[in-house]
Amino acid sequence: MKKFKIDEYSKKETGFAVPENYFENLESRIFNLIETREVKVNSIFRQPKYWITAIAAIFIIGLFFSISFNNSNDESFANEEFLTTQTDLTTEDLAEHLTENDLKTLEENLTVYDQEIIDLTKDNL
Repeated sequence: MKKFKIDEYSKKETGFAVPENYFENLESRIFNLIETREVKVNSIFRQPKYWITAIAAIFIIGLFFSISFNNSNDESFANEEFLTTQTDLTTEDLAEHLTENDLKTLEENLTVYDQEIIDLTKDNL
């Protein structure tokens, strides 16, 4: 193997040079940059977005319940309207359409007071 003769060849210059006192001033410049770095500022408009979404959610829930209650009120109103217009039905006709389960639920849900029973017996006897 041949020995390299590095010193005999001419050296190429890179074209880059370091300014004088660059590394001596480097530390102080870095610390100056760290101290002057700006702190992130939080926007004051960020928090109301949470309130707006909460208000919107409450509004949507309220709208849902109002629609569902209005529908049930309309159905009961239609049932009452039907019952008032159908005066030709007798109690016997209604009794034919009721099942045993209907009668049991009516007995459980209706509350009849003693005074009402006395008044009804006086009127009908």
